Amino acid sequence: MNNNHLKKYAILGIVTLSVGIFLGYYIWGVSKKKEEVSISALLTQALNEVRTIEQENINLKKKYEQLKESDLIIERLKGENAKLIKQINALKHKNTTLEAKIGALIKEKELLSSCKKQNEELQAKISELQSKTSQESVYYREKEVETLKAKIKSLQKENQDLKLIIEQIKALSDANPKK
Repeated sequence: MNNNHLKKYAILGIVTLSVGIFLGYYIWGVSKKKEEVSISALLTQALNEVRTIEQENINLKKKYEQLKESDLIIERLKGENAKLIKQINALKHKNTTLEAKIGALIKEKELLSSCKKQNEELQAKISELQSKTSQESVYYREKEVETLKAKIKSLQKENQDLKLIIEQIKALSDANPKK
């Protein structure tokens, strides 16, 4: 490929040189037929034109090499750009994953907060019920104690009544001796 470019530049240089010589001869040779044209002057002028064309050719080669280097740099940058795009896409994916995890954690936090609130409410109800239960327990114990005291009094009265009956029976049995 490099060889083809050199051939193209060489052909372009030769064509340009030929056209230059032809036009030079036509302009100075044909239009000035009356004046005598010096071949050495024409050759010197042609040589100068060839040197100018060669210098332009060298400049064009330098520009071509610079463009080639620029193309290589551009290709390298394209490769780096593609790698960076892949990294960006990977980071975007990771970001999306992290955002999803954050969303899940926020939901879990809200659920935990809700559960904690419910737990506190249940603890308050438990405390209230325990307090109520202990109050009712004390009340029922007191009632039971009162009931038991009343039964004890009733039983003591019954016991006294029975003792009286037993004494009366004893007294009757003492009064009626056995036959």
